[in-house]
Amino acid sequence: MGTLSRTLAVTAVCLSSGAAVAAQTHHGYLPLRSNSTWRFVDREGSETDLSIEAEEKVDGLTCFRAAWSADWNGWRTYQSEAWCPTEAGVLIPYRETFLGRSSFDRPYVLLSRPLNPGDAWSDSVMVGGALSATLDISVGEEEQIETPAGSYRALPVSIQVNGGAIVRWYAKGVGMVRETTYLAEGDELALIEDKRLSEHRP
Repeated sequence: MGTLSRTLAVTAVCLSSGAAVAAQTHHGYLPLRSNSTWRFVDREGSETDLSIEAEEKVDGLTCFRAAWSADWNGWRTYQSEAWCPTEAGVLIPYRETFLGRSSFDRPYVLLSRPLNPGDAWSDSVMVGGALSATLDISVGEEEQIETPAGSYRALPVSIQVNGGAIVRWYAKGVGMVRETTYLAEGDELALIEDKRLSEHRP
């Protein structure tokens, strides 16, 4: 089962103009268009799908519903989020699973805009006034990433959160092309999953 549901990031941004939102529809490292799809495969051959299902309005922001799904132990898991492109980056105001919807006290940033090597920020994510997660995010130098779908120059975005870490590599004009997930084992972080892009339909 994928672990993207643990991805968290920071800060709230309010836009007063609908035109300003429309002008920022696409992030260079995460193009958002309805019906776009990405498929990832891990080292065991298990597949995870990401699709942009529809455009929606959330608290005055123009957003896209991003849905993750994967087969796990004979049943289909599902999670969705609202991805809202703004001048500050792509914000997430809520996440929804089979357990229901979690609306965040303030949207957090999935990807900042602009996205540059050496960038780093920290914050806490709150749900209903309670601390949900604390995270530290940093952007590394561009790397060459090999995937079943091809070879990409991509920026690694590392998220340290609640005893674990996620690293996602984003390629310009494509989106995420690789994700690794780690859990803390004593003083070390152990790799538990490595997913790479196998198919992309913009």
